[in-house]
Amino acid sequence: MRNNLLNKSNDGNDYEADCIQIEIQQPNLIVLPIPLKNSHVNRSVDLGISFNNNTGNHLQFCKYGTLIPEIIALNGEECEGKHYETREILSYSLLVMPRSSIVFSQRARLSLYKNKLRLEFFNKSNRLACYFNDLQLGTYQLRFKYHGKFDEQTEMVMLTTQFVNLCFVELAKSNHHAVEVDGIRFETLVSRQKLTILPDQSNISTPIQFGIRVINLSPNPYRFFFFGLMPELQDLDGNILWRYYGRNVTKLPQESDFLLVQSGESLTFFVDGEFSWNHHKLQLAGYESCGGCWIFSDLKPGGYKVCFTYESPSERRSILIKKYSQTVTDGLWSGMISTPFVKFSLVYS
Repeated sequence: MRNNLLNKSNDGNDYEADCIQIEIQQPNLIVLPIPLKNSHVNRSVDLGISFNNNTGNHLQFCKYGTLIPEIIALNGEECEGKHYETREILSYSLLVMPRSSIVFSQRARLSLYKNKLRLEFFNKSNRLACYFNDLQLGTYQLRFKYHGKFDEQTEMVMLTTQFVNLCFVELAKSNHHAVEVDGIRFETLVSRQKLTILPDQSNISTPIQFGIRVINLSPNPYRFFFFGLMPELQDLDGNILWRYYGRNVTKLPQESDFLLVQSGESLTFFVDGEFSWNHHKLQLAGYESCGGCWIFSDLKPGGYKVCFTYESPSERRSILIKKYSQTVTDGLWSGMISTPFVKFSLVYS
């Protein structure tokens, strides 16, 4: 019966599902700054992939199905990727309830490999699934293809997401803490680049602020959405620090969370954090505007790097504001951008 839901497309290879889709959750523009040589920087972003079941049936995405990224260069040619053969690395097993969706995270990481750009994708176990070598500055198109069965009663199908633009940019020449795209400059800020941490027994916390400065160099005014913004940390060797997150209350955005920046003007948005001792281990913690708390634990003296992943709502989606649903499109800058890293260090008194 479910076979009737799948319609074969004209090219004979892909399947279009009127009631079953997969979709990239991010906006149409994803921007990653390229690492500086010898900087030990890895630029990672988590992409949300939704499986949407608009039928009245349960759908079991087969555990032997594969989800494969496809990258198209500006000249229209498909970039050749290295895909691992082991099905376990690329496989996903998902049960999607009737008329509902399930979203999982697909991590992508941009790094330098033999002084050339390399884009890697990891599975849900954080194991390398595939990679693309010898990429260049500029804009590519990215989509994902799912190839598999829904259960033993269906034939193999191919579902594809929409394309999104994936843009690799250099750091601003005048300021390596900033990147610019389409006349909008994003800069990472740290209130203090060297902090002295008081001893464990003092019970005194050390405050810090991390922030983003947005400079509108374009001729048009834009609105920016900082709701739920949280810092990301790496050590100086490029290792990502695990960020714990918890929420006991959910707050909805208000119209005042959409901040207007006129042409030629700028705004600065800060996230407050504080270093404190918890069970004789140093932690950095703070709150985000959705009602959650973020924590980096077991920190040591030494150097760290901080950045943000700024993401505005996609123009395809509605945003729940206060107690009603409203699509915010009037002047909203739509995109996802990873800001440059800024260093700071911790020393013990």
